[in-house]
Amino acid sequence: MSEEKNLLVANFFSTIREEYEDRIGWKLNTNSRLRVQVEARVALANAIRPYGTLTEVAKLIGKKDHTTIVHSMKSHESHFTWSPNYRSKYKIALECVRDLARDQGIDPYFNQYTLDSMRDEIHTIKKVLDLNIETINKFYMKAEQQKSHWMRKIEDEILSLPSEVA
Repeated sequence: MSEEKNLLVANFFSTIREEYEDRIGWKLNTNSRLRVQVEARVALANAIRPYGTLTEVAKLIGKKDHTTIVHSMKSHESHFTWSPNYRSKYKIALECVRDLARDQGIDPYFNQYTLDSMRDEIHTIKKVLDLNIETINKFYMKAEQQKSHWMRKIEDEILSLPSEVA
């Protein structure tokens, strides 16, 4: 990659990080292992991944090694499925990336990895939606059972009343 392209990516990533930190309301702490910090970094790394190499993304979040990003990508599905905080941060990160990429006319690198990643992302979202639908259906069934139970109790109470009132 040319020096000019490296500078363009570095500036784009720097701007993304600043905007992301502004939107979430605090600075990323690259050394922190607090869950909220880790999830915020992982969300940003996964949102920006199509726009640069693993090493460039690692530098963005203050890490030296691309393997951190590999781990972040592997943990994305689990975070996305189980952490509302992560989903929120990921949404903010995606919005930052989308808005700034559009404003600066920067396109993601489309290669087989990017397409596979998008396919995996769609699959993950579908799994989360299916899980939510299943949970809603369980709550609905439970509510229907409770409704039936209480209706029977009310009917029994009504039937136990004296048939004639004096």
